[in-house]
Amino acid sequence: MASAGGSRSSREPRAPPPQQQQEQQRPPFPARAGRWGAGACAALLAALCYWNSLRGEFVHDDVWAIVNNPDVRPGAPLAAAFANDFWGKGMAENTSHKSYRPLCILTFKLNILLDGMNPFYFHAVNVALHCLVTLLLMYTCDKAVFKDSRLAFVTALFFAVHPIHTEAVTGIVGRADVLACLLFLLAFLSYNRSVDQLYVGEHFPPTASLFFLLLSLFLGTCAMLVKETGITVFGVCLVYDGFLLSQNRLRFKNGVVHQRMARQPASSLHAASSQLPSSGRENGKHRVAHKGTWNSCHPTSPEEQRHSSLSVWRKATGAVFRYLTASNKQKFLYTTRPFLKRAALVLTYVSINF
Repeated sequence: MASAGGSRSSREPRAPPPQQQQEQQRPPFPARAGRWGAGACAALLAALCYWNSLRGEFVHDDVWAIVNNPDVRPGAPLAAAFANDFWGKGMAENTSHKSYRPLCILTFKLNILLDGMNPFYFHAVNVALHCLVTLLLMYTCDKAVFKDSRLAFVTALFFAVHPIHTEAVTGIVGRADVLACLLFLLAFLSYNRSVDQLYVGEHFPPTASLFFLLLSLFLGTCAMLVKETGITVFGVCLVYDGFLLSQNRLRFKNGVVHQRMARQPASSLHAASSQLPSSGRENGKHRVAHKGTWNSCHPTSPEEQRHSSLSVWRKATGAVFRYLTASNKQKFLYTTRPFLKRAALVLTYVSINF
């Protein structure tokens, strides 16, 4: 019995210790230096593309959101930024735009407190934020999306020079988009950090750090308070968790199945084939008898086809119900319990606060 248990456990793949995996995943120093150099090149290119915007003035929406906005003036209370919309009007007023971006307003207020109404420093902050977003996007693609430093570098280059970002970077009010993107990526990385990436097993990866999970909720809230679209980070995190972070569980499950099939002795296959009925053999080939194909000379009637299709649906529904309510360790609620806990926390937080 002991030998049988040992052989069973030896067939199941085991992940190496966490420290050993971290050492294996940690790139050598030349590779890390190359990544730092690639990041510096991407950030420098992002700054060069928008260097000429530093000479710009307050134009279009900048005048209404900054120059004529009483909430960004030094004497205005901080609570006014949370009570009014992006343009300084009360949220309850009929003329309000309903754009609630208090954290972006506070960054404008900080600019004025430090350097006054000098548009150069407003534009400089936007360009610096664009460089930071480029670096963070490169890191995100390397660690969570492509997991390839070369593809991440190419993606960062395209992102840095793409003309679609012109309005967001050169326009001062576009800081809401750039800063929300920065906080969006930070929230996504924090959520990704909270999940155990080294777990390999039959369940969804468990939560490794409650701190980073709560930090992702905080950063996602900040992204939403910079621009309303920042709330989408919570949905992106849950979709990424449910469909991509569960791949370790699927690899483990498939590995066990393939190993068991490979270890099945040939004698058992021969015994199973010898149990097939003789009527299912034809020219040395095994054929399973089906109603209406091999044992019947006439095709099935439409009534029989409808009855068979209904029976298939009933069997499928019953199989799914039995799978969801099964008491073994492969049931859906058991394997996805770690993910469901995280999803419940995120959805409860969003529903209560927003």
